[in-house]
Amino acid sequence: MVDRIESQTHPRRFAHTNRPDPRGALDAKFSVQYCLARALVSRQVLIEHFEDGSYDEPEVRAVLQRVVSSAWPERKMDLSEHFGADVRVTLTDGRVLSKSVARPLGRGPSIPLPPELLRGKFIDCAQRALSAEAARRLHGLLDTLETVNQIRVLTEATIPRTALAAD
Repeated sequence: MVDRIESQTHPRRFAHTNRPDPRGALDAKFSVQYCLARALVSRQVLIEHFEDGSYDEPEVRAVLQRVVSSAWPERKMDLSEHFGADVRVTLTDGRVLSKSVARPLGRGPSIPLPPELLRGKFIDCAQRALSAEAARRLHGLLDTLETVNQIRVLTEATIPRTALAAD
């Protein structure tokens, strides 16, 4: 069980993400505290977690109270390197887990998202317009684009079934 989550980020980044009590979807999107609480509760952060008052779910609010964020004490670093973070999780049994990252996954070609995470992110986004099955099919087509004989197959895969039925 998690007792406390602490995060520290570059002061430049912290100024935009310090929103300990998000009161709307946009607030939640830019709240490092909400994103950490949501990740713990749901084991992932999806687009739907920023919609329909998800930021107010009681379980998330309970965890949010145990998240403390701050800016790193003054560190000498290049201004372009402001995407890193340190996270420290204290468990109820006293154990402490910590991790530091200089730059998050996907933040540049040197540290791309692993294929399975990229696939998950694509499908989560594509499901805003397509069924889960259609999103998976589209991802498969894009993943093997060099084998697609006609681009029409790809473009038709981007059209929601409801749009096709309306024609």
